[in-house]
Amino acid sequence: LAALGFLAALWFHTSTGRRRALALPCYLFALASKELTLPLPLLALAYDRLVARRDPTLLGCLRRGRSLYAGYLALAVGYLVLRQVVLTSAGGSDLVFPYFVAPSRPDFVPHVWHQVQTYGENLFLAGISLPFLRADQVDQVTTWLGTLLTCVLPVAALVWLRREPRAMFFALVAFCTWLPTSMVYVSE
Repeated sequence: LAALGFLAALWFHTSTGRRRALALPCYLFALASKELTLPLPLLALAYDRLVARRDPTLLGCLRRGRSLYAGYLALAVGYLVLRQVVLTSAGGSDLVFPYFVAPSRPDFVPHVWHQVQTYGENLFLAGISLPFLRADQVDQVTTWLGTLLTCVLPVAALVWLRREPRAMFFALVAFCTWLPTSMVYVSE
């Protein structure tokens, strides 16, 4: 469901005229499905600048689409406030260690590195990450080849496609959809 709302919002955002406004309810639907869709406005801005070239600057793109971007901002802030109210009233926290590793923790950078290792193993070598894998278990299920491929292949592809604005945009899509999940357990 999150992907459906996310892709529909992005598709409507790339439209012209009044149809662009339909990106807002799609973004709300995506947010209600999964919070990893939160960075969509950043991707929409990158699309406006890199692919559609609506303005030569990011600020210019924001000015040209000010009502749409204001809507994105209002929905994102409203979602985050509502989420925090619900979590607090339920007596919980949004960052429960060890399931979530907060960016403020000293072990956050090694945690992200372990994620990179397991993702490479899974994506490039068809490796399997056990559920609820702990950081101390990563070396048992990853190889140097998977880690090397994870670090080298994306950089090589971006260098090779550096003059293609859509390649940079799709790299941002990949990064921005991974970023909100970077706090989750290594194997998630």
